[in-house]
Amino acid sequence: MTKIFKTRKRRGKDGVPVEKSKFTPEELFRLARKAGAKGERTRERDDVIIGMYAKIESSKLITFHVDYKVKGDAVRYHVTLGALNEERYDCITIEDARKRANIVKMLAAEGTNVRHGLHRRLMEEIDAQGAKWSIA
Repeated sequence: MTKIFKTRKRRGKDGVPVEKSKFTPEELFRLARKAGAKGERTRERDDVIIGMYAKIESSKLITFHVDYKVKGDAVRYHVTLGALNEERYDCITIEDARKRANIVKMLAAEGTNVRHGLHRRLMEEIDAQGAKWSIA
């Protein structure tokens, strides 16, 4: 069973969204249009998972990220979870981004830094495949 890792309190019940979340695709795309018109970028924090946020670029790209601390480490890390934009190869829903954020935070609480694992795996693939390596 997957443990829900620190969610925002709503009306006295931890992790139980009684109110409708304001972190919706419609709201994020509205903010992206606004950011694009002004030529700026912004962050919008998730109101369910602590540490998760959407980065909204002036190009209207919306990516999900999560901040986390690894057990026994004082440094705060972050990792990209995916993008809301359908044309992106890493397209993900808000619900799936929350699931990924929860897993990343659970692993970090156990002492595993997912960023280090990603880098190590990439270097192993580059060593094995050389110039034939591709993102696909």
